[in-house]
Amino acid sequence: MKSRRDFIKTTGIATLGVLAGQACTTNTSTNGNVLGKVSGPLVISTWRNLKANEAAWEVISRGGRALDAVENGVMVAENDPDDMSVG
Repeated sequence: MKSRRDFIKTTGIATLGVLAGQACTTNTSTNGNVLGKVSGPLVISTWRNLKANEAAWEVISRGGRALDAVENGVMVAENDPDDMSVG
């Protein structure tokens, strides 16, 4: 049985990469705003969960690993009893 870390490593990062690639090639955000060229780290999420993005960015801005940033962001939604977007 895979651990949460293994699952995120094999599926989450790949999915984020695909979504980031699409966002960078279309140059528009989900709300229609035009985006500039992306250079450097990028934190994205579904369900407009800005608190999760902020938690993930804290890890990235300190030079942390992408996988740790993903886990940090996911934990925000998982720990919120009012957030029904996760499991």
